[in-house]
Amino acid sequence: MSAFSVTGEFSVRILKVLNDNRQMVSLLAYDTMRGVKFTITLKNDDIPVSFSSELESSSPNKSFFEKVEERYKVKYGLMDIKFHLHFLCQNENKETRIHHRHFIIEDELGEGTYGTVFKLKDIESDENFAIKCVKYNNPHRVDNEIRILRMLRNSRNIIHFYGAVYLGLLNRVCLVTEHVDSIVMKDVLDSLDLDDIKYYSHQLLIAIDECHKRNIVHGDIKPANVLIDITTKELKLIDFGMAVSLGDNESNKTNIGTLIYNAPELLLNYTLFDGAVDIWAFGCIFACAIFRLRRLFEGDTRKEVLQSITSMLGSDHFFGYIGTYGIRMSVREMDDFTGFPVQTWDSLITEENSDLAIAEAVDLIEHLLVFDHEKRISAEEAMKHSFFNQ
Repeated sequence: MSAFSVTGEFSVRILKVLNDNRQMVSLLAYDTMRGVKFTITLKNDDIPVSFSSELESSSPNKSFFEKVEERYKVKYGLMDIKFHLHFLCQNENKETRIHHRHFIIEDELGEGTYGTVFKLKDIESDENFAIKCVKYNNPHRVDNEIRILRMLRNSRNIIHFYGAVYLGLLNRVCLVTEHVDSIVMKDVLDSLDLDDIKYYSHQLLIAIDECHKRNIVHGDIKPANVLIDITTKELKLIDFGMAVSLGDNESNKTNIGTLIYNAPELLLNYTLFDGAVDIWAFGCIFACAIFRLRRLFEGDTRKEVLQSITSMLGSDHFFGYIGTYGIRMSVREMDDFTGFPVQTWDSLITEENSDLAIAEAVDLIEHLLVFDHEKRISAEEAMKHSFFNQ
């Protein structure tokens, strides 16, 4: 059988058929570029009618192999091969034993700004993992995420990180974490009852507190980065791609997070921020759950979101805040934030959310969503709030 090459970095020779049935077929193949054998498992809809003759042909059908490459290399950034996942076998003394473990990609779990996440199954143990494949175009950002995930290993309510695999020829890094049979908080936030809000908010605060105790700012707290285990109801905070370690001797970059969950200090480009930005983002999520809102603040730019915040918290508090921290604005810029009276959080209570917007919940929001980051309640303090004792 002839080798088939679609690009200069991928060349595969089919060696033999391992398994062939109505659902799928498994092929033993050889990657001539990397010198490794691997299996390709194809579902029935990827198998051409002339499958047997294609394998025997001196010029196999190009579209068939393009499907193989698209499915296992271009889109996923890796293939169903025997990885050397030594990080799965590392003990407390950091002694490493290399095991050959055979994995297969099962499903695409999600796609974000920096990478795509897939469900990965260990064929021998039947154990599931999640693997995020990202291009290694920004080594500092990727290496920072890996370092922070290692610092957070075994932390409560934070996704467990096993390690990373660098695929040099594909210029990709694959981050391997536990797989959680879960739903994403953003899909259920507007349907949680009061007990659920208490239960999951407390767990999210635990995760945030675990970060802050290690001087780590998650930087992108939002419902899309929170998983809820369907079986155990355990919450897991994920995606540390924008996380910041405050112990680093670097100037903090404020272009982190998702705009509508950004704290005022980030929107004002105040680089001396800390974990209070996570508390603000948590406050936005919590308020959305309590008031049954899709978004608490609106805007497509920093200025628009900051104006939306000021329209709620008031111009006087805004100008008091920037004055306290010496944040400079031009007269023209200041005019855009003038004339907003303070709105009470009670003004957001309606017939539809009155059973959720109890006094304790509103009081907690008042302590979370404060302009001055030094006056915001901490995660540890928030967990002791009377809202969670009702």
